[in-house]
Amino acid sequence: MPRTRRPAKLAAALALPLLLSACPRTPCPAAPATTPEAAGGLVQVAGGLVGSGEGMWPVGRLDVIEATLAAEGRPLPLARLWAEDGGPAQAVVDLEGCTASFVSPEGLLATNHHCAFDIISRNSTPERNLVDDGFVAQRREDELDGHGTTIKVLLGFRDVTAEVSADLPEDPLERVRAVEQREAALVAACEEAAGRRCRVARFNDGVPYGPLPEGTPAGVRRFVLFETLELTDVRLVANPPLGVGEYGGEVDNWHWPRHTGDWSFLRAYVAPDGNPAPFAPENVPYRPAHWLPVAVDGVAPGDPVLVLGYPWATERYQTAAEVQEAQEWLFPLRLELFGLWIAELEAASARSEEARLLNAPTLKGIHNAHSHAIGMIAALRRSGLLEARLAEEARFRGWAAEDPARAGRLAGLDGIAAVLEERRALRDHDYLLRYLVRASQVLGFAHTIVKWAEERPKPDLEREPGFQDRDEEVIRREMEAAEKSLDLEGDRRVLAAFVRRALALPEGQRIAPLEAALGEDRSDAAVEAFVARLYAGTTLGETQARLGMLGRSLEELQGSSDEMIRLALALLPELDARLERAKRFDLALAELRAPLVAALGEFRGRPQYPDANGTLRLTVGSVRAYLPGDGTAYLPFTTVAGLLQKETGVEPFASPPAVLSAVRRGDFGRWVDPRLGTVPVNFLSDVDTTGGNSGSPALNERGELIGLLFDGVWEDLSGDYLYNPATSRSILLDIRYALWYLDRVVDGDALLEELGAGGHRPPETPSP
Repeated sequence: MPRTRRPAKLAAALALPLLLSACPRTPCPAAPATTPEAAGGLVQVAGGLVGSGEGMWPVGRLDVIEATLAAEGRPLPLARLWAEDGGPAQAVVDLEGCTASFVSPEGLLATNHHCAFDIISRNSTPERNLVDDGFVAQRREDELDGHGTTIKVLLGFRDVTAEVSADLPEDPLERVRAVEQREAALVAACEEAAGRRCRVARFNDGVPYGPLPEGTPAGVRRFVLFETLELTDVRLVANPPLGVGEYGGEVDNWHWPRHTGDWSFLRAYVAPDGNPAPFAPENVPYRPAHWLPVAVDGVAPGDPVLVLGYPWATERYQTAAEVQEAQEWLFPLRLELFGLWIAELEAASARSEEARLLNAPTLKGIHNAHSHAIGMIAALRRSGLLEARLAEEARFRGWAAEDPARAGRLAGLDGIAAVLEERRALRDHDYLLRYLVRASQVLGFAHTIVKWAEERPKPDLEREPGFQDRDEEVIRREMEAAEKSLDLEGDRRVLAAFVRRALALPEGQRIAPLEAALGEDRSDAAVEAFVARLYAGTTLGETQARLGMLGRSLEELQGSSDEMIRLALALLPELDARLERAKRFDLALAELRAPLVAALGEFRGRPQYPDANGTLRLTVGSVRAYLPGDGTAYLPFTTVAGLLQKETGVEPFASPPAVLSAVRRGDFGRWVDPRLGTVPVNFLSDVDTTGGNSGSPALNERGELIGLLFDGVWEDLSGDYLYNPATSRSILLDIRYALWYLDRVVDGDALLEELGAGGHRPPETPSP
């Protein structure tokens, strides 16, 4: 859709009335605990969709949640967030796996510290360490290159199910290829306009995403084309030191209470003519159509919370068989692999400060995934989810048997179980192979180069997704950016660890090229010698070498003496076969899932929201406390007083001296919460979120920014599989903590003025 530029802030355009809460502006009691039977993903916990905060609703389906609220006596005009020609939700952007939002008409973006960590670390050196010391640009010309960081601004979307799904071939693999080619054609047409980046997203609830052509079948998976404006010059404006932005580290990760200042500010730039352009000194700030005003007065317990963001994926409609596979196989294997990865990178990082900075971005992500796997194993068992879904499926089968017209509703349950059984034969092999080329950046470069050479001779629309002409610039940017995050010694150690693990695969699931390379000698010494030979015989650790090799033909690469390229060539047939299997299984599961979800909606008698899939979603909840366990209650706010209680002076509980000094002398300025008597740091909400929501703006009923979402709680790690109102909590930065830091700890006056929060700096006297 065409993009309109309206000089109106979200508050004026939205003007949302107060969302009535069960306990407005008073501490909310925790929701009652659910029984294992009532906690299942095939069972919706009683209490309503919005009353419990449940639901990640697509912006094209806001009428559904609005109607639900209205029926409960809670009128909230959510549909105004996205109108036919766009809307205030356009202020919320996709930031490479995170979420960010425009907070000024000059392209200023707010997001999490951990979402901007790649930019921060790429601009850091041992001599100018922005990771440890923080950064605030005093002038526009001081803002730092994002080194390839991009954002995507949503312009519009339309349901293309009829165009993708009509007259598909019967053969599964041919059907996969036909769908991909039709999606690619739609994307290519969409991207003819300058600066456009488009994708076709798949929805599993079987519900139309807007009006559909007459005759489009119901209860099938939906395909929706999303059009975005991609901005490729995104610069660092401000970030707190690690001792603020990651306070508590992995000790506090996924836990409450938190005292983490997880915020950063970026700015998007465009060419002087207003079109997207790569980094250049002459570029000017991007002027968004919508941006979010900051709520300087903060938020209180029971207040409504609206979160917009780009959640990656949830598994709310997985069957009992799938939950059992995740609980007994997937998460234990992930825990093992991420543990290997962390051990090797941490050992390599101990060599020097330079190595620590290079490995820091990767380690941050792997540590988070490792903690998540630990928690998921415990949470899935603790929740009784498997037992709940087995019980629900038994009732669902009984319901289907009551009416002959419902007989077909069971095909999804039985079909999914059959697919899982077939996939089991090679699942260990396929998972290890997939991570082998992810864990080692250098082997990943080699695979990309080889795969690009394999795909390039094909017609563009017949190539694998990710290897079309539209993807070349992205690939090159990633290869260039790796210069700031590639530690060859760490990479070598990680690859050796994964090779050793691959050699331990069960009979029948071994990775043939590795078996051939090692032969009979599988000792650690043999593996180390093999991997050392790979790195000694490759130039792909050098930026220009890998960029130069990217355009070579498959025949040229087959004649290469580069050892890593030779290994990638040997692995290519197995990787291609793994990809074909994955596509076939994914297709079968998707085609079985959509009618199953539609049938569950009929069975439950309520609308079903689709699983998260990286598209813009809204969730509505409130500021709310919870009971994590017997005899324990958690309040919904933390404050700077908690920093003093936790402070040890040793990481991860080592605040910067300037922060501690300001807190100890009571220099709080205008940012004191009158109820708390001090500055708030983080707060809890029962909004429904997951990975990808990091950096998501939290809004009050007036559409003002009250915080940034950055984490969940330990008791809710199974939240991707079910929403439990008793424990489903998200952790958010209170925006007043970031404003206090800019006002009282560093010289952030220019930034405060731009945010509309300046001009009120009181004298340097302690607050009462």
